Amino acid sequence: MLLHIKFFLVFVLIAVNGIAQSITDPIRNGVLFYQIDKSEAINNRKTLITDLMEIDYRMAVGSTDSILYSTFTEGSRVTIPVEHPNFSPIFLQLQKDDKATIIVSTDSFYKYTMLTPIPPYLHEGDSIHFYFKIYNVMNEKEYSQNEYTKAQHAREHDNEALEKYIKAYNRLQKTEKGVYYLVLNPGTGDKITNGKLVTVKYKAYLFDGKVFENNTQGYTFRMGSKEVIEGWEDGIKEMRLGSRYKLIIPEKLAFGSQGTDIVPPYTSVVFEVEVIKVE
Repeated sequence: MLLHIKFFLVFVLIAVNGIAQSITDPIRNGVLFYQIDKSEAINNRKTLITDLMEIDYRMAVGSTDSILYSTFTEGSRVTIPVEHPNFSPIFLQLQKDDKATIIVSTDSFYKYTMLTPIPPYLHEGDSIHFYFKIYNVMNEKEYSQNEYTKAQHAREHDNEALEKYIKAYNRLQKTEKGVYYLVLNPGTGDKITNGKLVTVKYKAYLFDGKVFENNTQGYTFRMGSKEVIEGWEDGIKEMRLGSRYKLIIPEKLAFGSQGTDIVPPYTSVVFEVEVIKVE
């Protein structure tokens, strides 16, 4: 499934870099059919070749309608450039709230666009159906502003969630940098300092309880080496050998604007950490 997830983004990247052939060559282009369903809303903004489109898309195998990947179900819209050697003439016709279907030949698509053999889950002579829903068309300045606004909203939402979460605890302490921690077992010895080789067991989850990591074997890192997220080091510096803490890490000290495959951008996280070895 990871191949399917990356498939379309790789396809866009290859095309933007100019490796793909022009739509003026129907064999190399591989577009067999396309249809645009225009929105009923009046839209006088003309889409330009330098614009970006915020979309949801679905990829399906023509012969079986088996879905290869869909951002509709993943809840993760993507932004792609209008400038595309194969699809630009189609993309230039699209506007906000439009929908489009593009059917491409599997043979031509992989041979001339992806530049790879047809994968085993597809067959020669088949087709790939792309379904697009256009949510927005933006120039670079509008895109930057849109991303900034989304980030601000995400931060505000996370701050509210963080405040609500920490209110449920009466014995929370807080580091100077802002990591909240609850002592479940104080442990023994001195606090952990930079340069120490630390081995911990941990479970990591979101405020809704969804676990995204669970290490029961032990993970070893050197304190102060920046091998782990900043909030982890900051919280674990308060710990001792044998101690077990719950760390509540604000988004800016966790995965920040990047997030992970599971943790959304600008999301605070919780770690239950047990120190099992210090050298």
